[in-house]
Amino acid sequence: MSLKIGGVHPIAKKNAEAQLSIAKENKEFLDVVFYNTSKSKDYAKAWGQATLRYGLYVENNIPFLLVELPSEKKSYCLPANVYEIGQNDRANWLKETDTTMNVFLINGTSNVIESMRTIAFNTSIAADLRKACQAQLAQYKDSTTVVQATATIVGKLNAPAMVAKAKMISLLQV
Repeated sequence: MSLKIGGVHPIAKKNAEAQLSIAKENKEFLDVVFYNTSKSKDYAKAWGQATLRYGLYVENNIPFLLVELPSEKKSYCLPANVYEIGQNDRANWLKETDTTMNVFLINGTSNVIESMRTIAFNTSIAADLRKACQAQLAQYKDSTTVVQATATIVGKLNAPAMVAKAKMISLLQV
């Protein structure tokens, strides 16, 4: 599948809730989607060129992909629930070593791609993410128990607190 700026992204918001970001596995590693709620016409261009930091926070075998946009003073924590990956794809994804992360800015109303970035994710952090996902399979019996554990963690730590505890990698888009 070919995705391009101006095209419709296949991952649509599931409902009208205030979820502004999601992460989904792909054959290379991850797709991260941010929904644009800005009214500014220049926002997508500025977003595509802004410094981006990413990292990983793991607690109780629940990995959180962290993405921070310092210029916007925003940080996001995206929990990984390995049970949400289809059973056939899960084994392949856990064994994969590719670390390409695609980051999309999508119009929150139309689902049109406004900007995108492709990042060679740090291999060590990617390995730690997959390792935590494997441990998650051993510790939790199903998706529901992972969701409950995730809610407990998010109830006591927000994204900025996770960022403060994690090793973060900084990227400048040019």
